[in-house]
Amino acid sequence: MRPLLPLLLLISIQVNSQEKLDVGKVIADKNFNCNNYTFIDPLYGSRSFIDSLYGIKNICESKNKIEIRFTTSYAPTPTFDIIILSYDNNKWSGRKFEFNTDTLYYDSTLNAEEGKVVVSRIKINEEFDSLVNLLTKNNLFSLPNLNEIKNKPDGPTCGLIHSLTFKVDNNYRTYQFANIEYYTEHSKKKIFKNYYNVFEILTQRLEKE
Repeated sequence: MRPLLPLLLLISIQVNSQEKLDVGKVIADKNFNCNNYTFIDPLYGSRSFIDSLYGIKNICESKNKIEIRFTTSYAPTPTFDIIILSYDNNKWSGRKFEFNTDTLYYDSTLNAEEGKVVVSRIKINEEFDSLVNLLTKNNLFSLPNLNEIKNKPDGPTCGLIHSLTFKVDNNYRTYQFANIEYYTEHSKKKIFKNYYNVFEILTQRLEKE
């Protein structure tokens, strides 16, 4: 996993909305580089063209109050899942993208027609709201990069690799973690349980329509 050395800004935020959605503690990256950002990170970050194949704008162009982009890469294969959750006008929406980078065309229409990417909508219901609350309770917006944690077990170098990028108002950051089941089994540190809960909610508990 590539090391990230951001200059971080600690913020406590309540998103400005009628319901004052409480997102808890937010650690933002003052030096977040919009030009280098791509949701395909961490394994194929140089292929920024992939983002536009699905009409996904750069996160810095998003008009949403909150946006969460969670990538799971199944290393060493080029298979990816991407979940994008968005909050604006007091409403949540979500989509899940499943694809393999080795089989993509440069034409988004052809990709869609031949099933090279599967796009599903996330079901938004009362249970979804409770899952969002669980994400914030597990410090979704303030978790560090895995490689910043000291005195952790020596884990595997490939497997499930996750990259989470968020936008909260005008605050952005990306952090990464990997093979979190291994770390929860070999360490009692609470932070690994936070990682695992975020992973479990975003990959297993969200329902597709």
